[in-house]
Amino acid sequence: MPLLFADDQPQAPVDPVAPATRSPAAAAKAGSARSAESLPSMSLPDLLAELGTLCRSELRVAQVEHTFSCLTKPNPLQAKALELLGVRLAT
Repeated sequence: MPLLFADDQPQAPVDPVAPATRSPAAAAKAGSARSAESLPSMSLPDLLAELGTLCRSELRVAQVEHTFSCLTKPNPLQAKALELLGVRLAT
């Protein structure tokens, strides 16, 4: 996933015992902590925590006893992660 620090294009090692090396793109992403689209790069737990701030609230108007759902609007990082995962939020 482009938003994670993981190498998007890992290089196949010539020697299976040799330590893994990063691709130039992964080294640049780790150095700048930004994806190619200038979004923050992060670890999977950090990305899951960021996505965990999205929520749906059930709101109730007391006088008319009407309820409705309210979804939080994703920020650009959350929107990109959801797009990459193929998730569409209900409107």
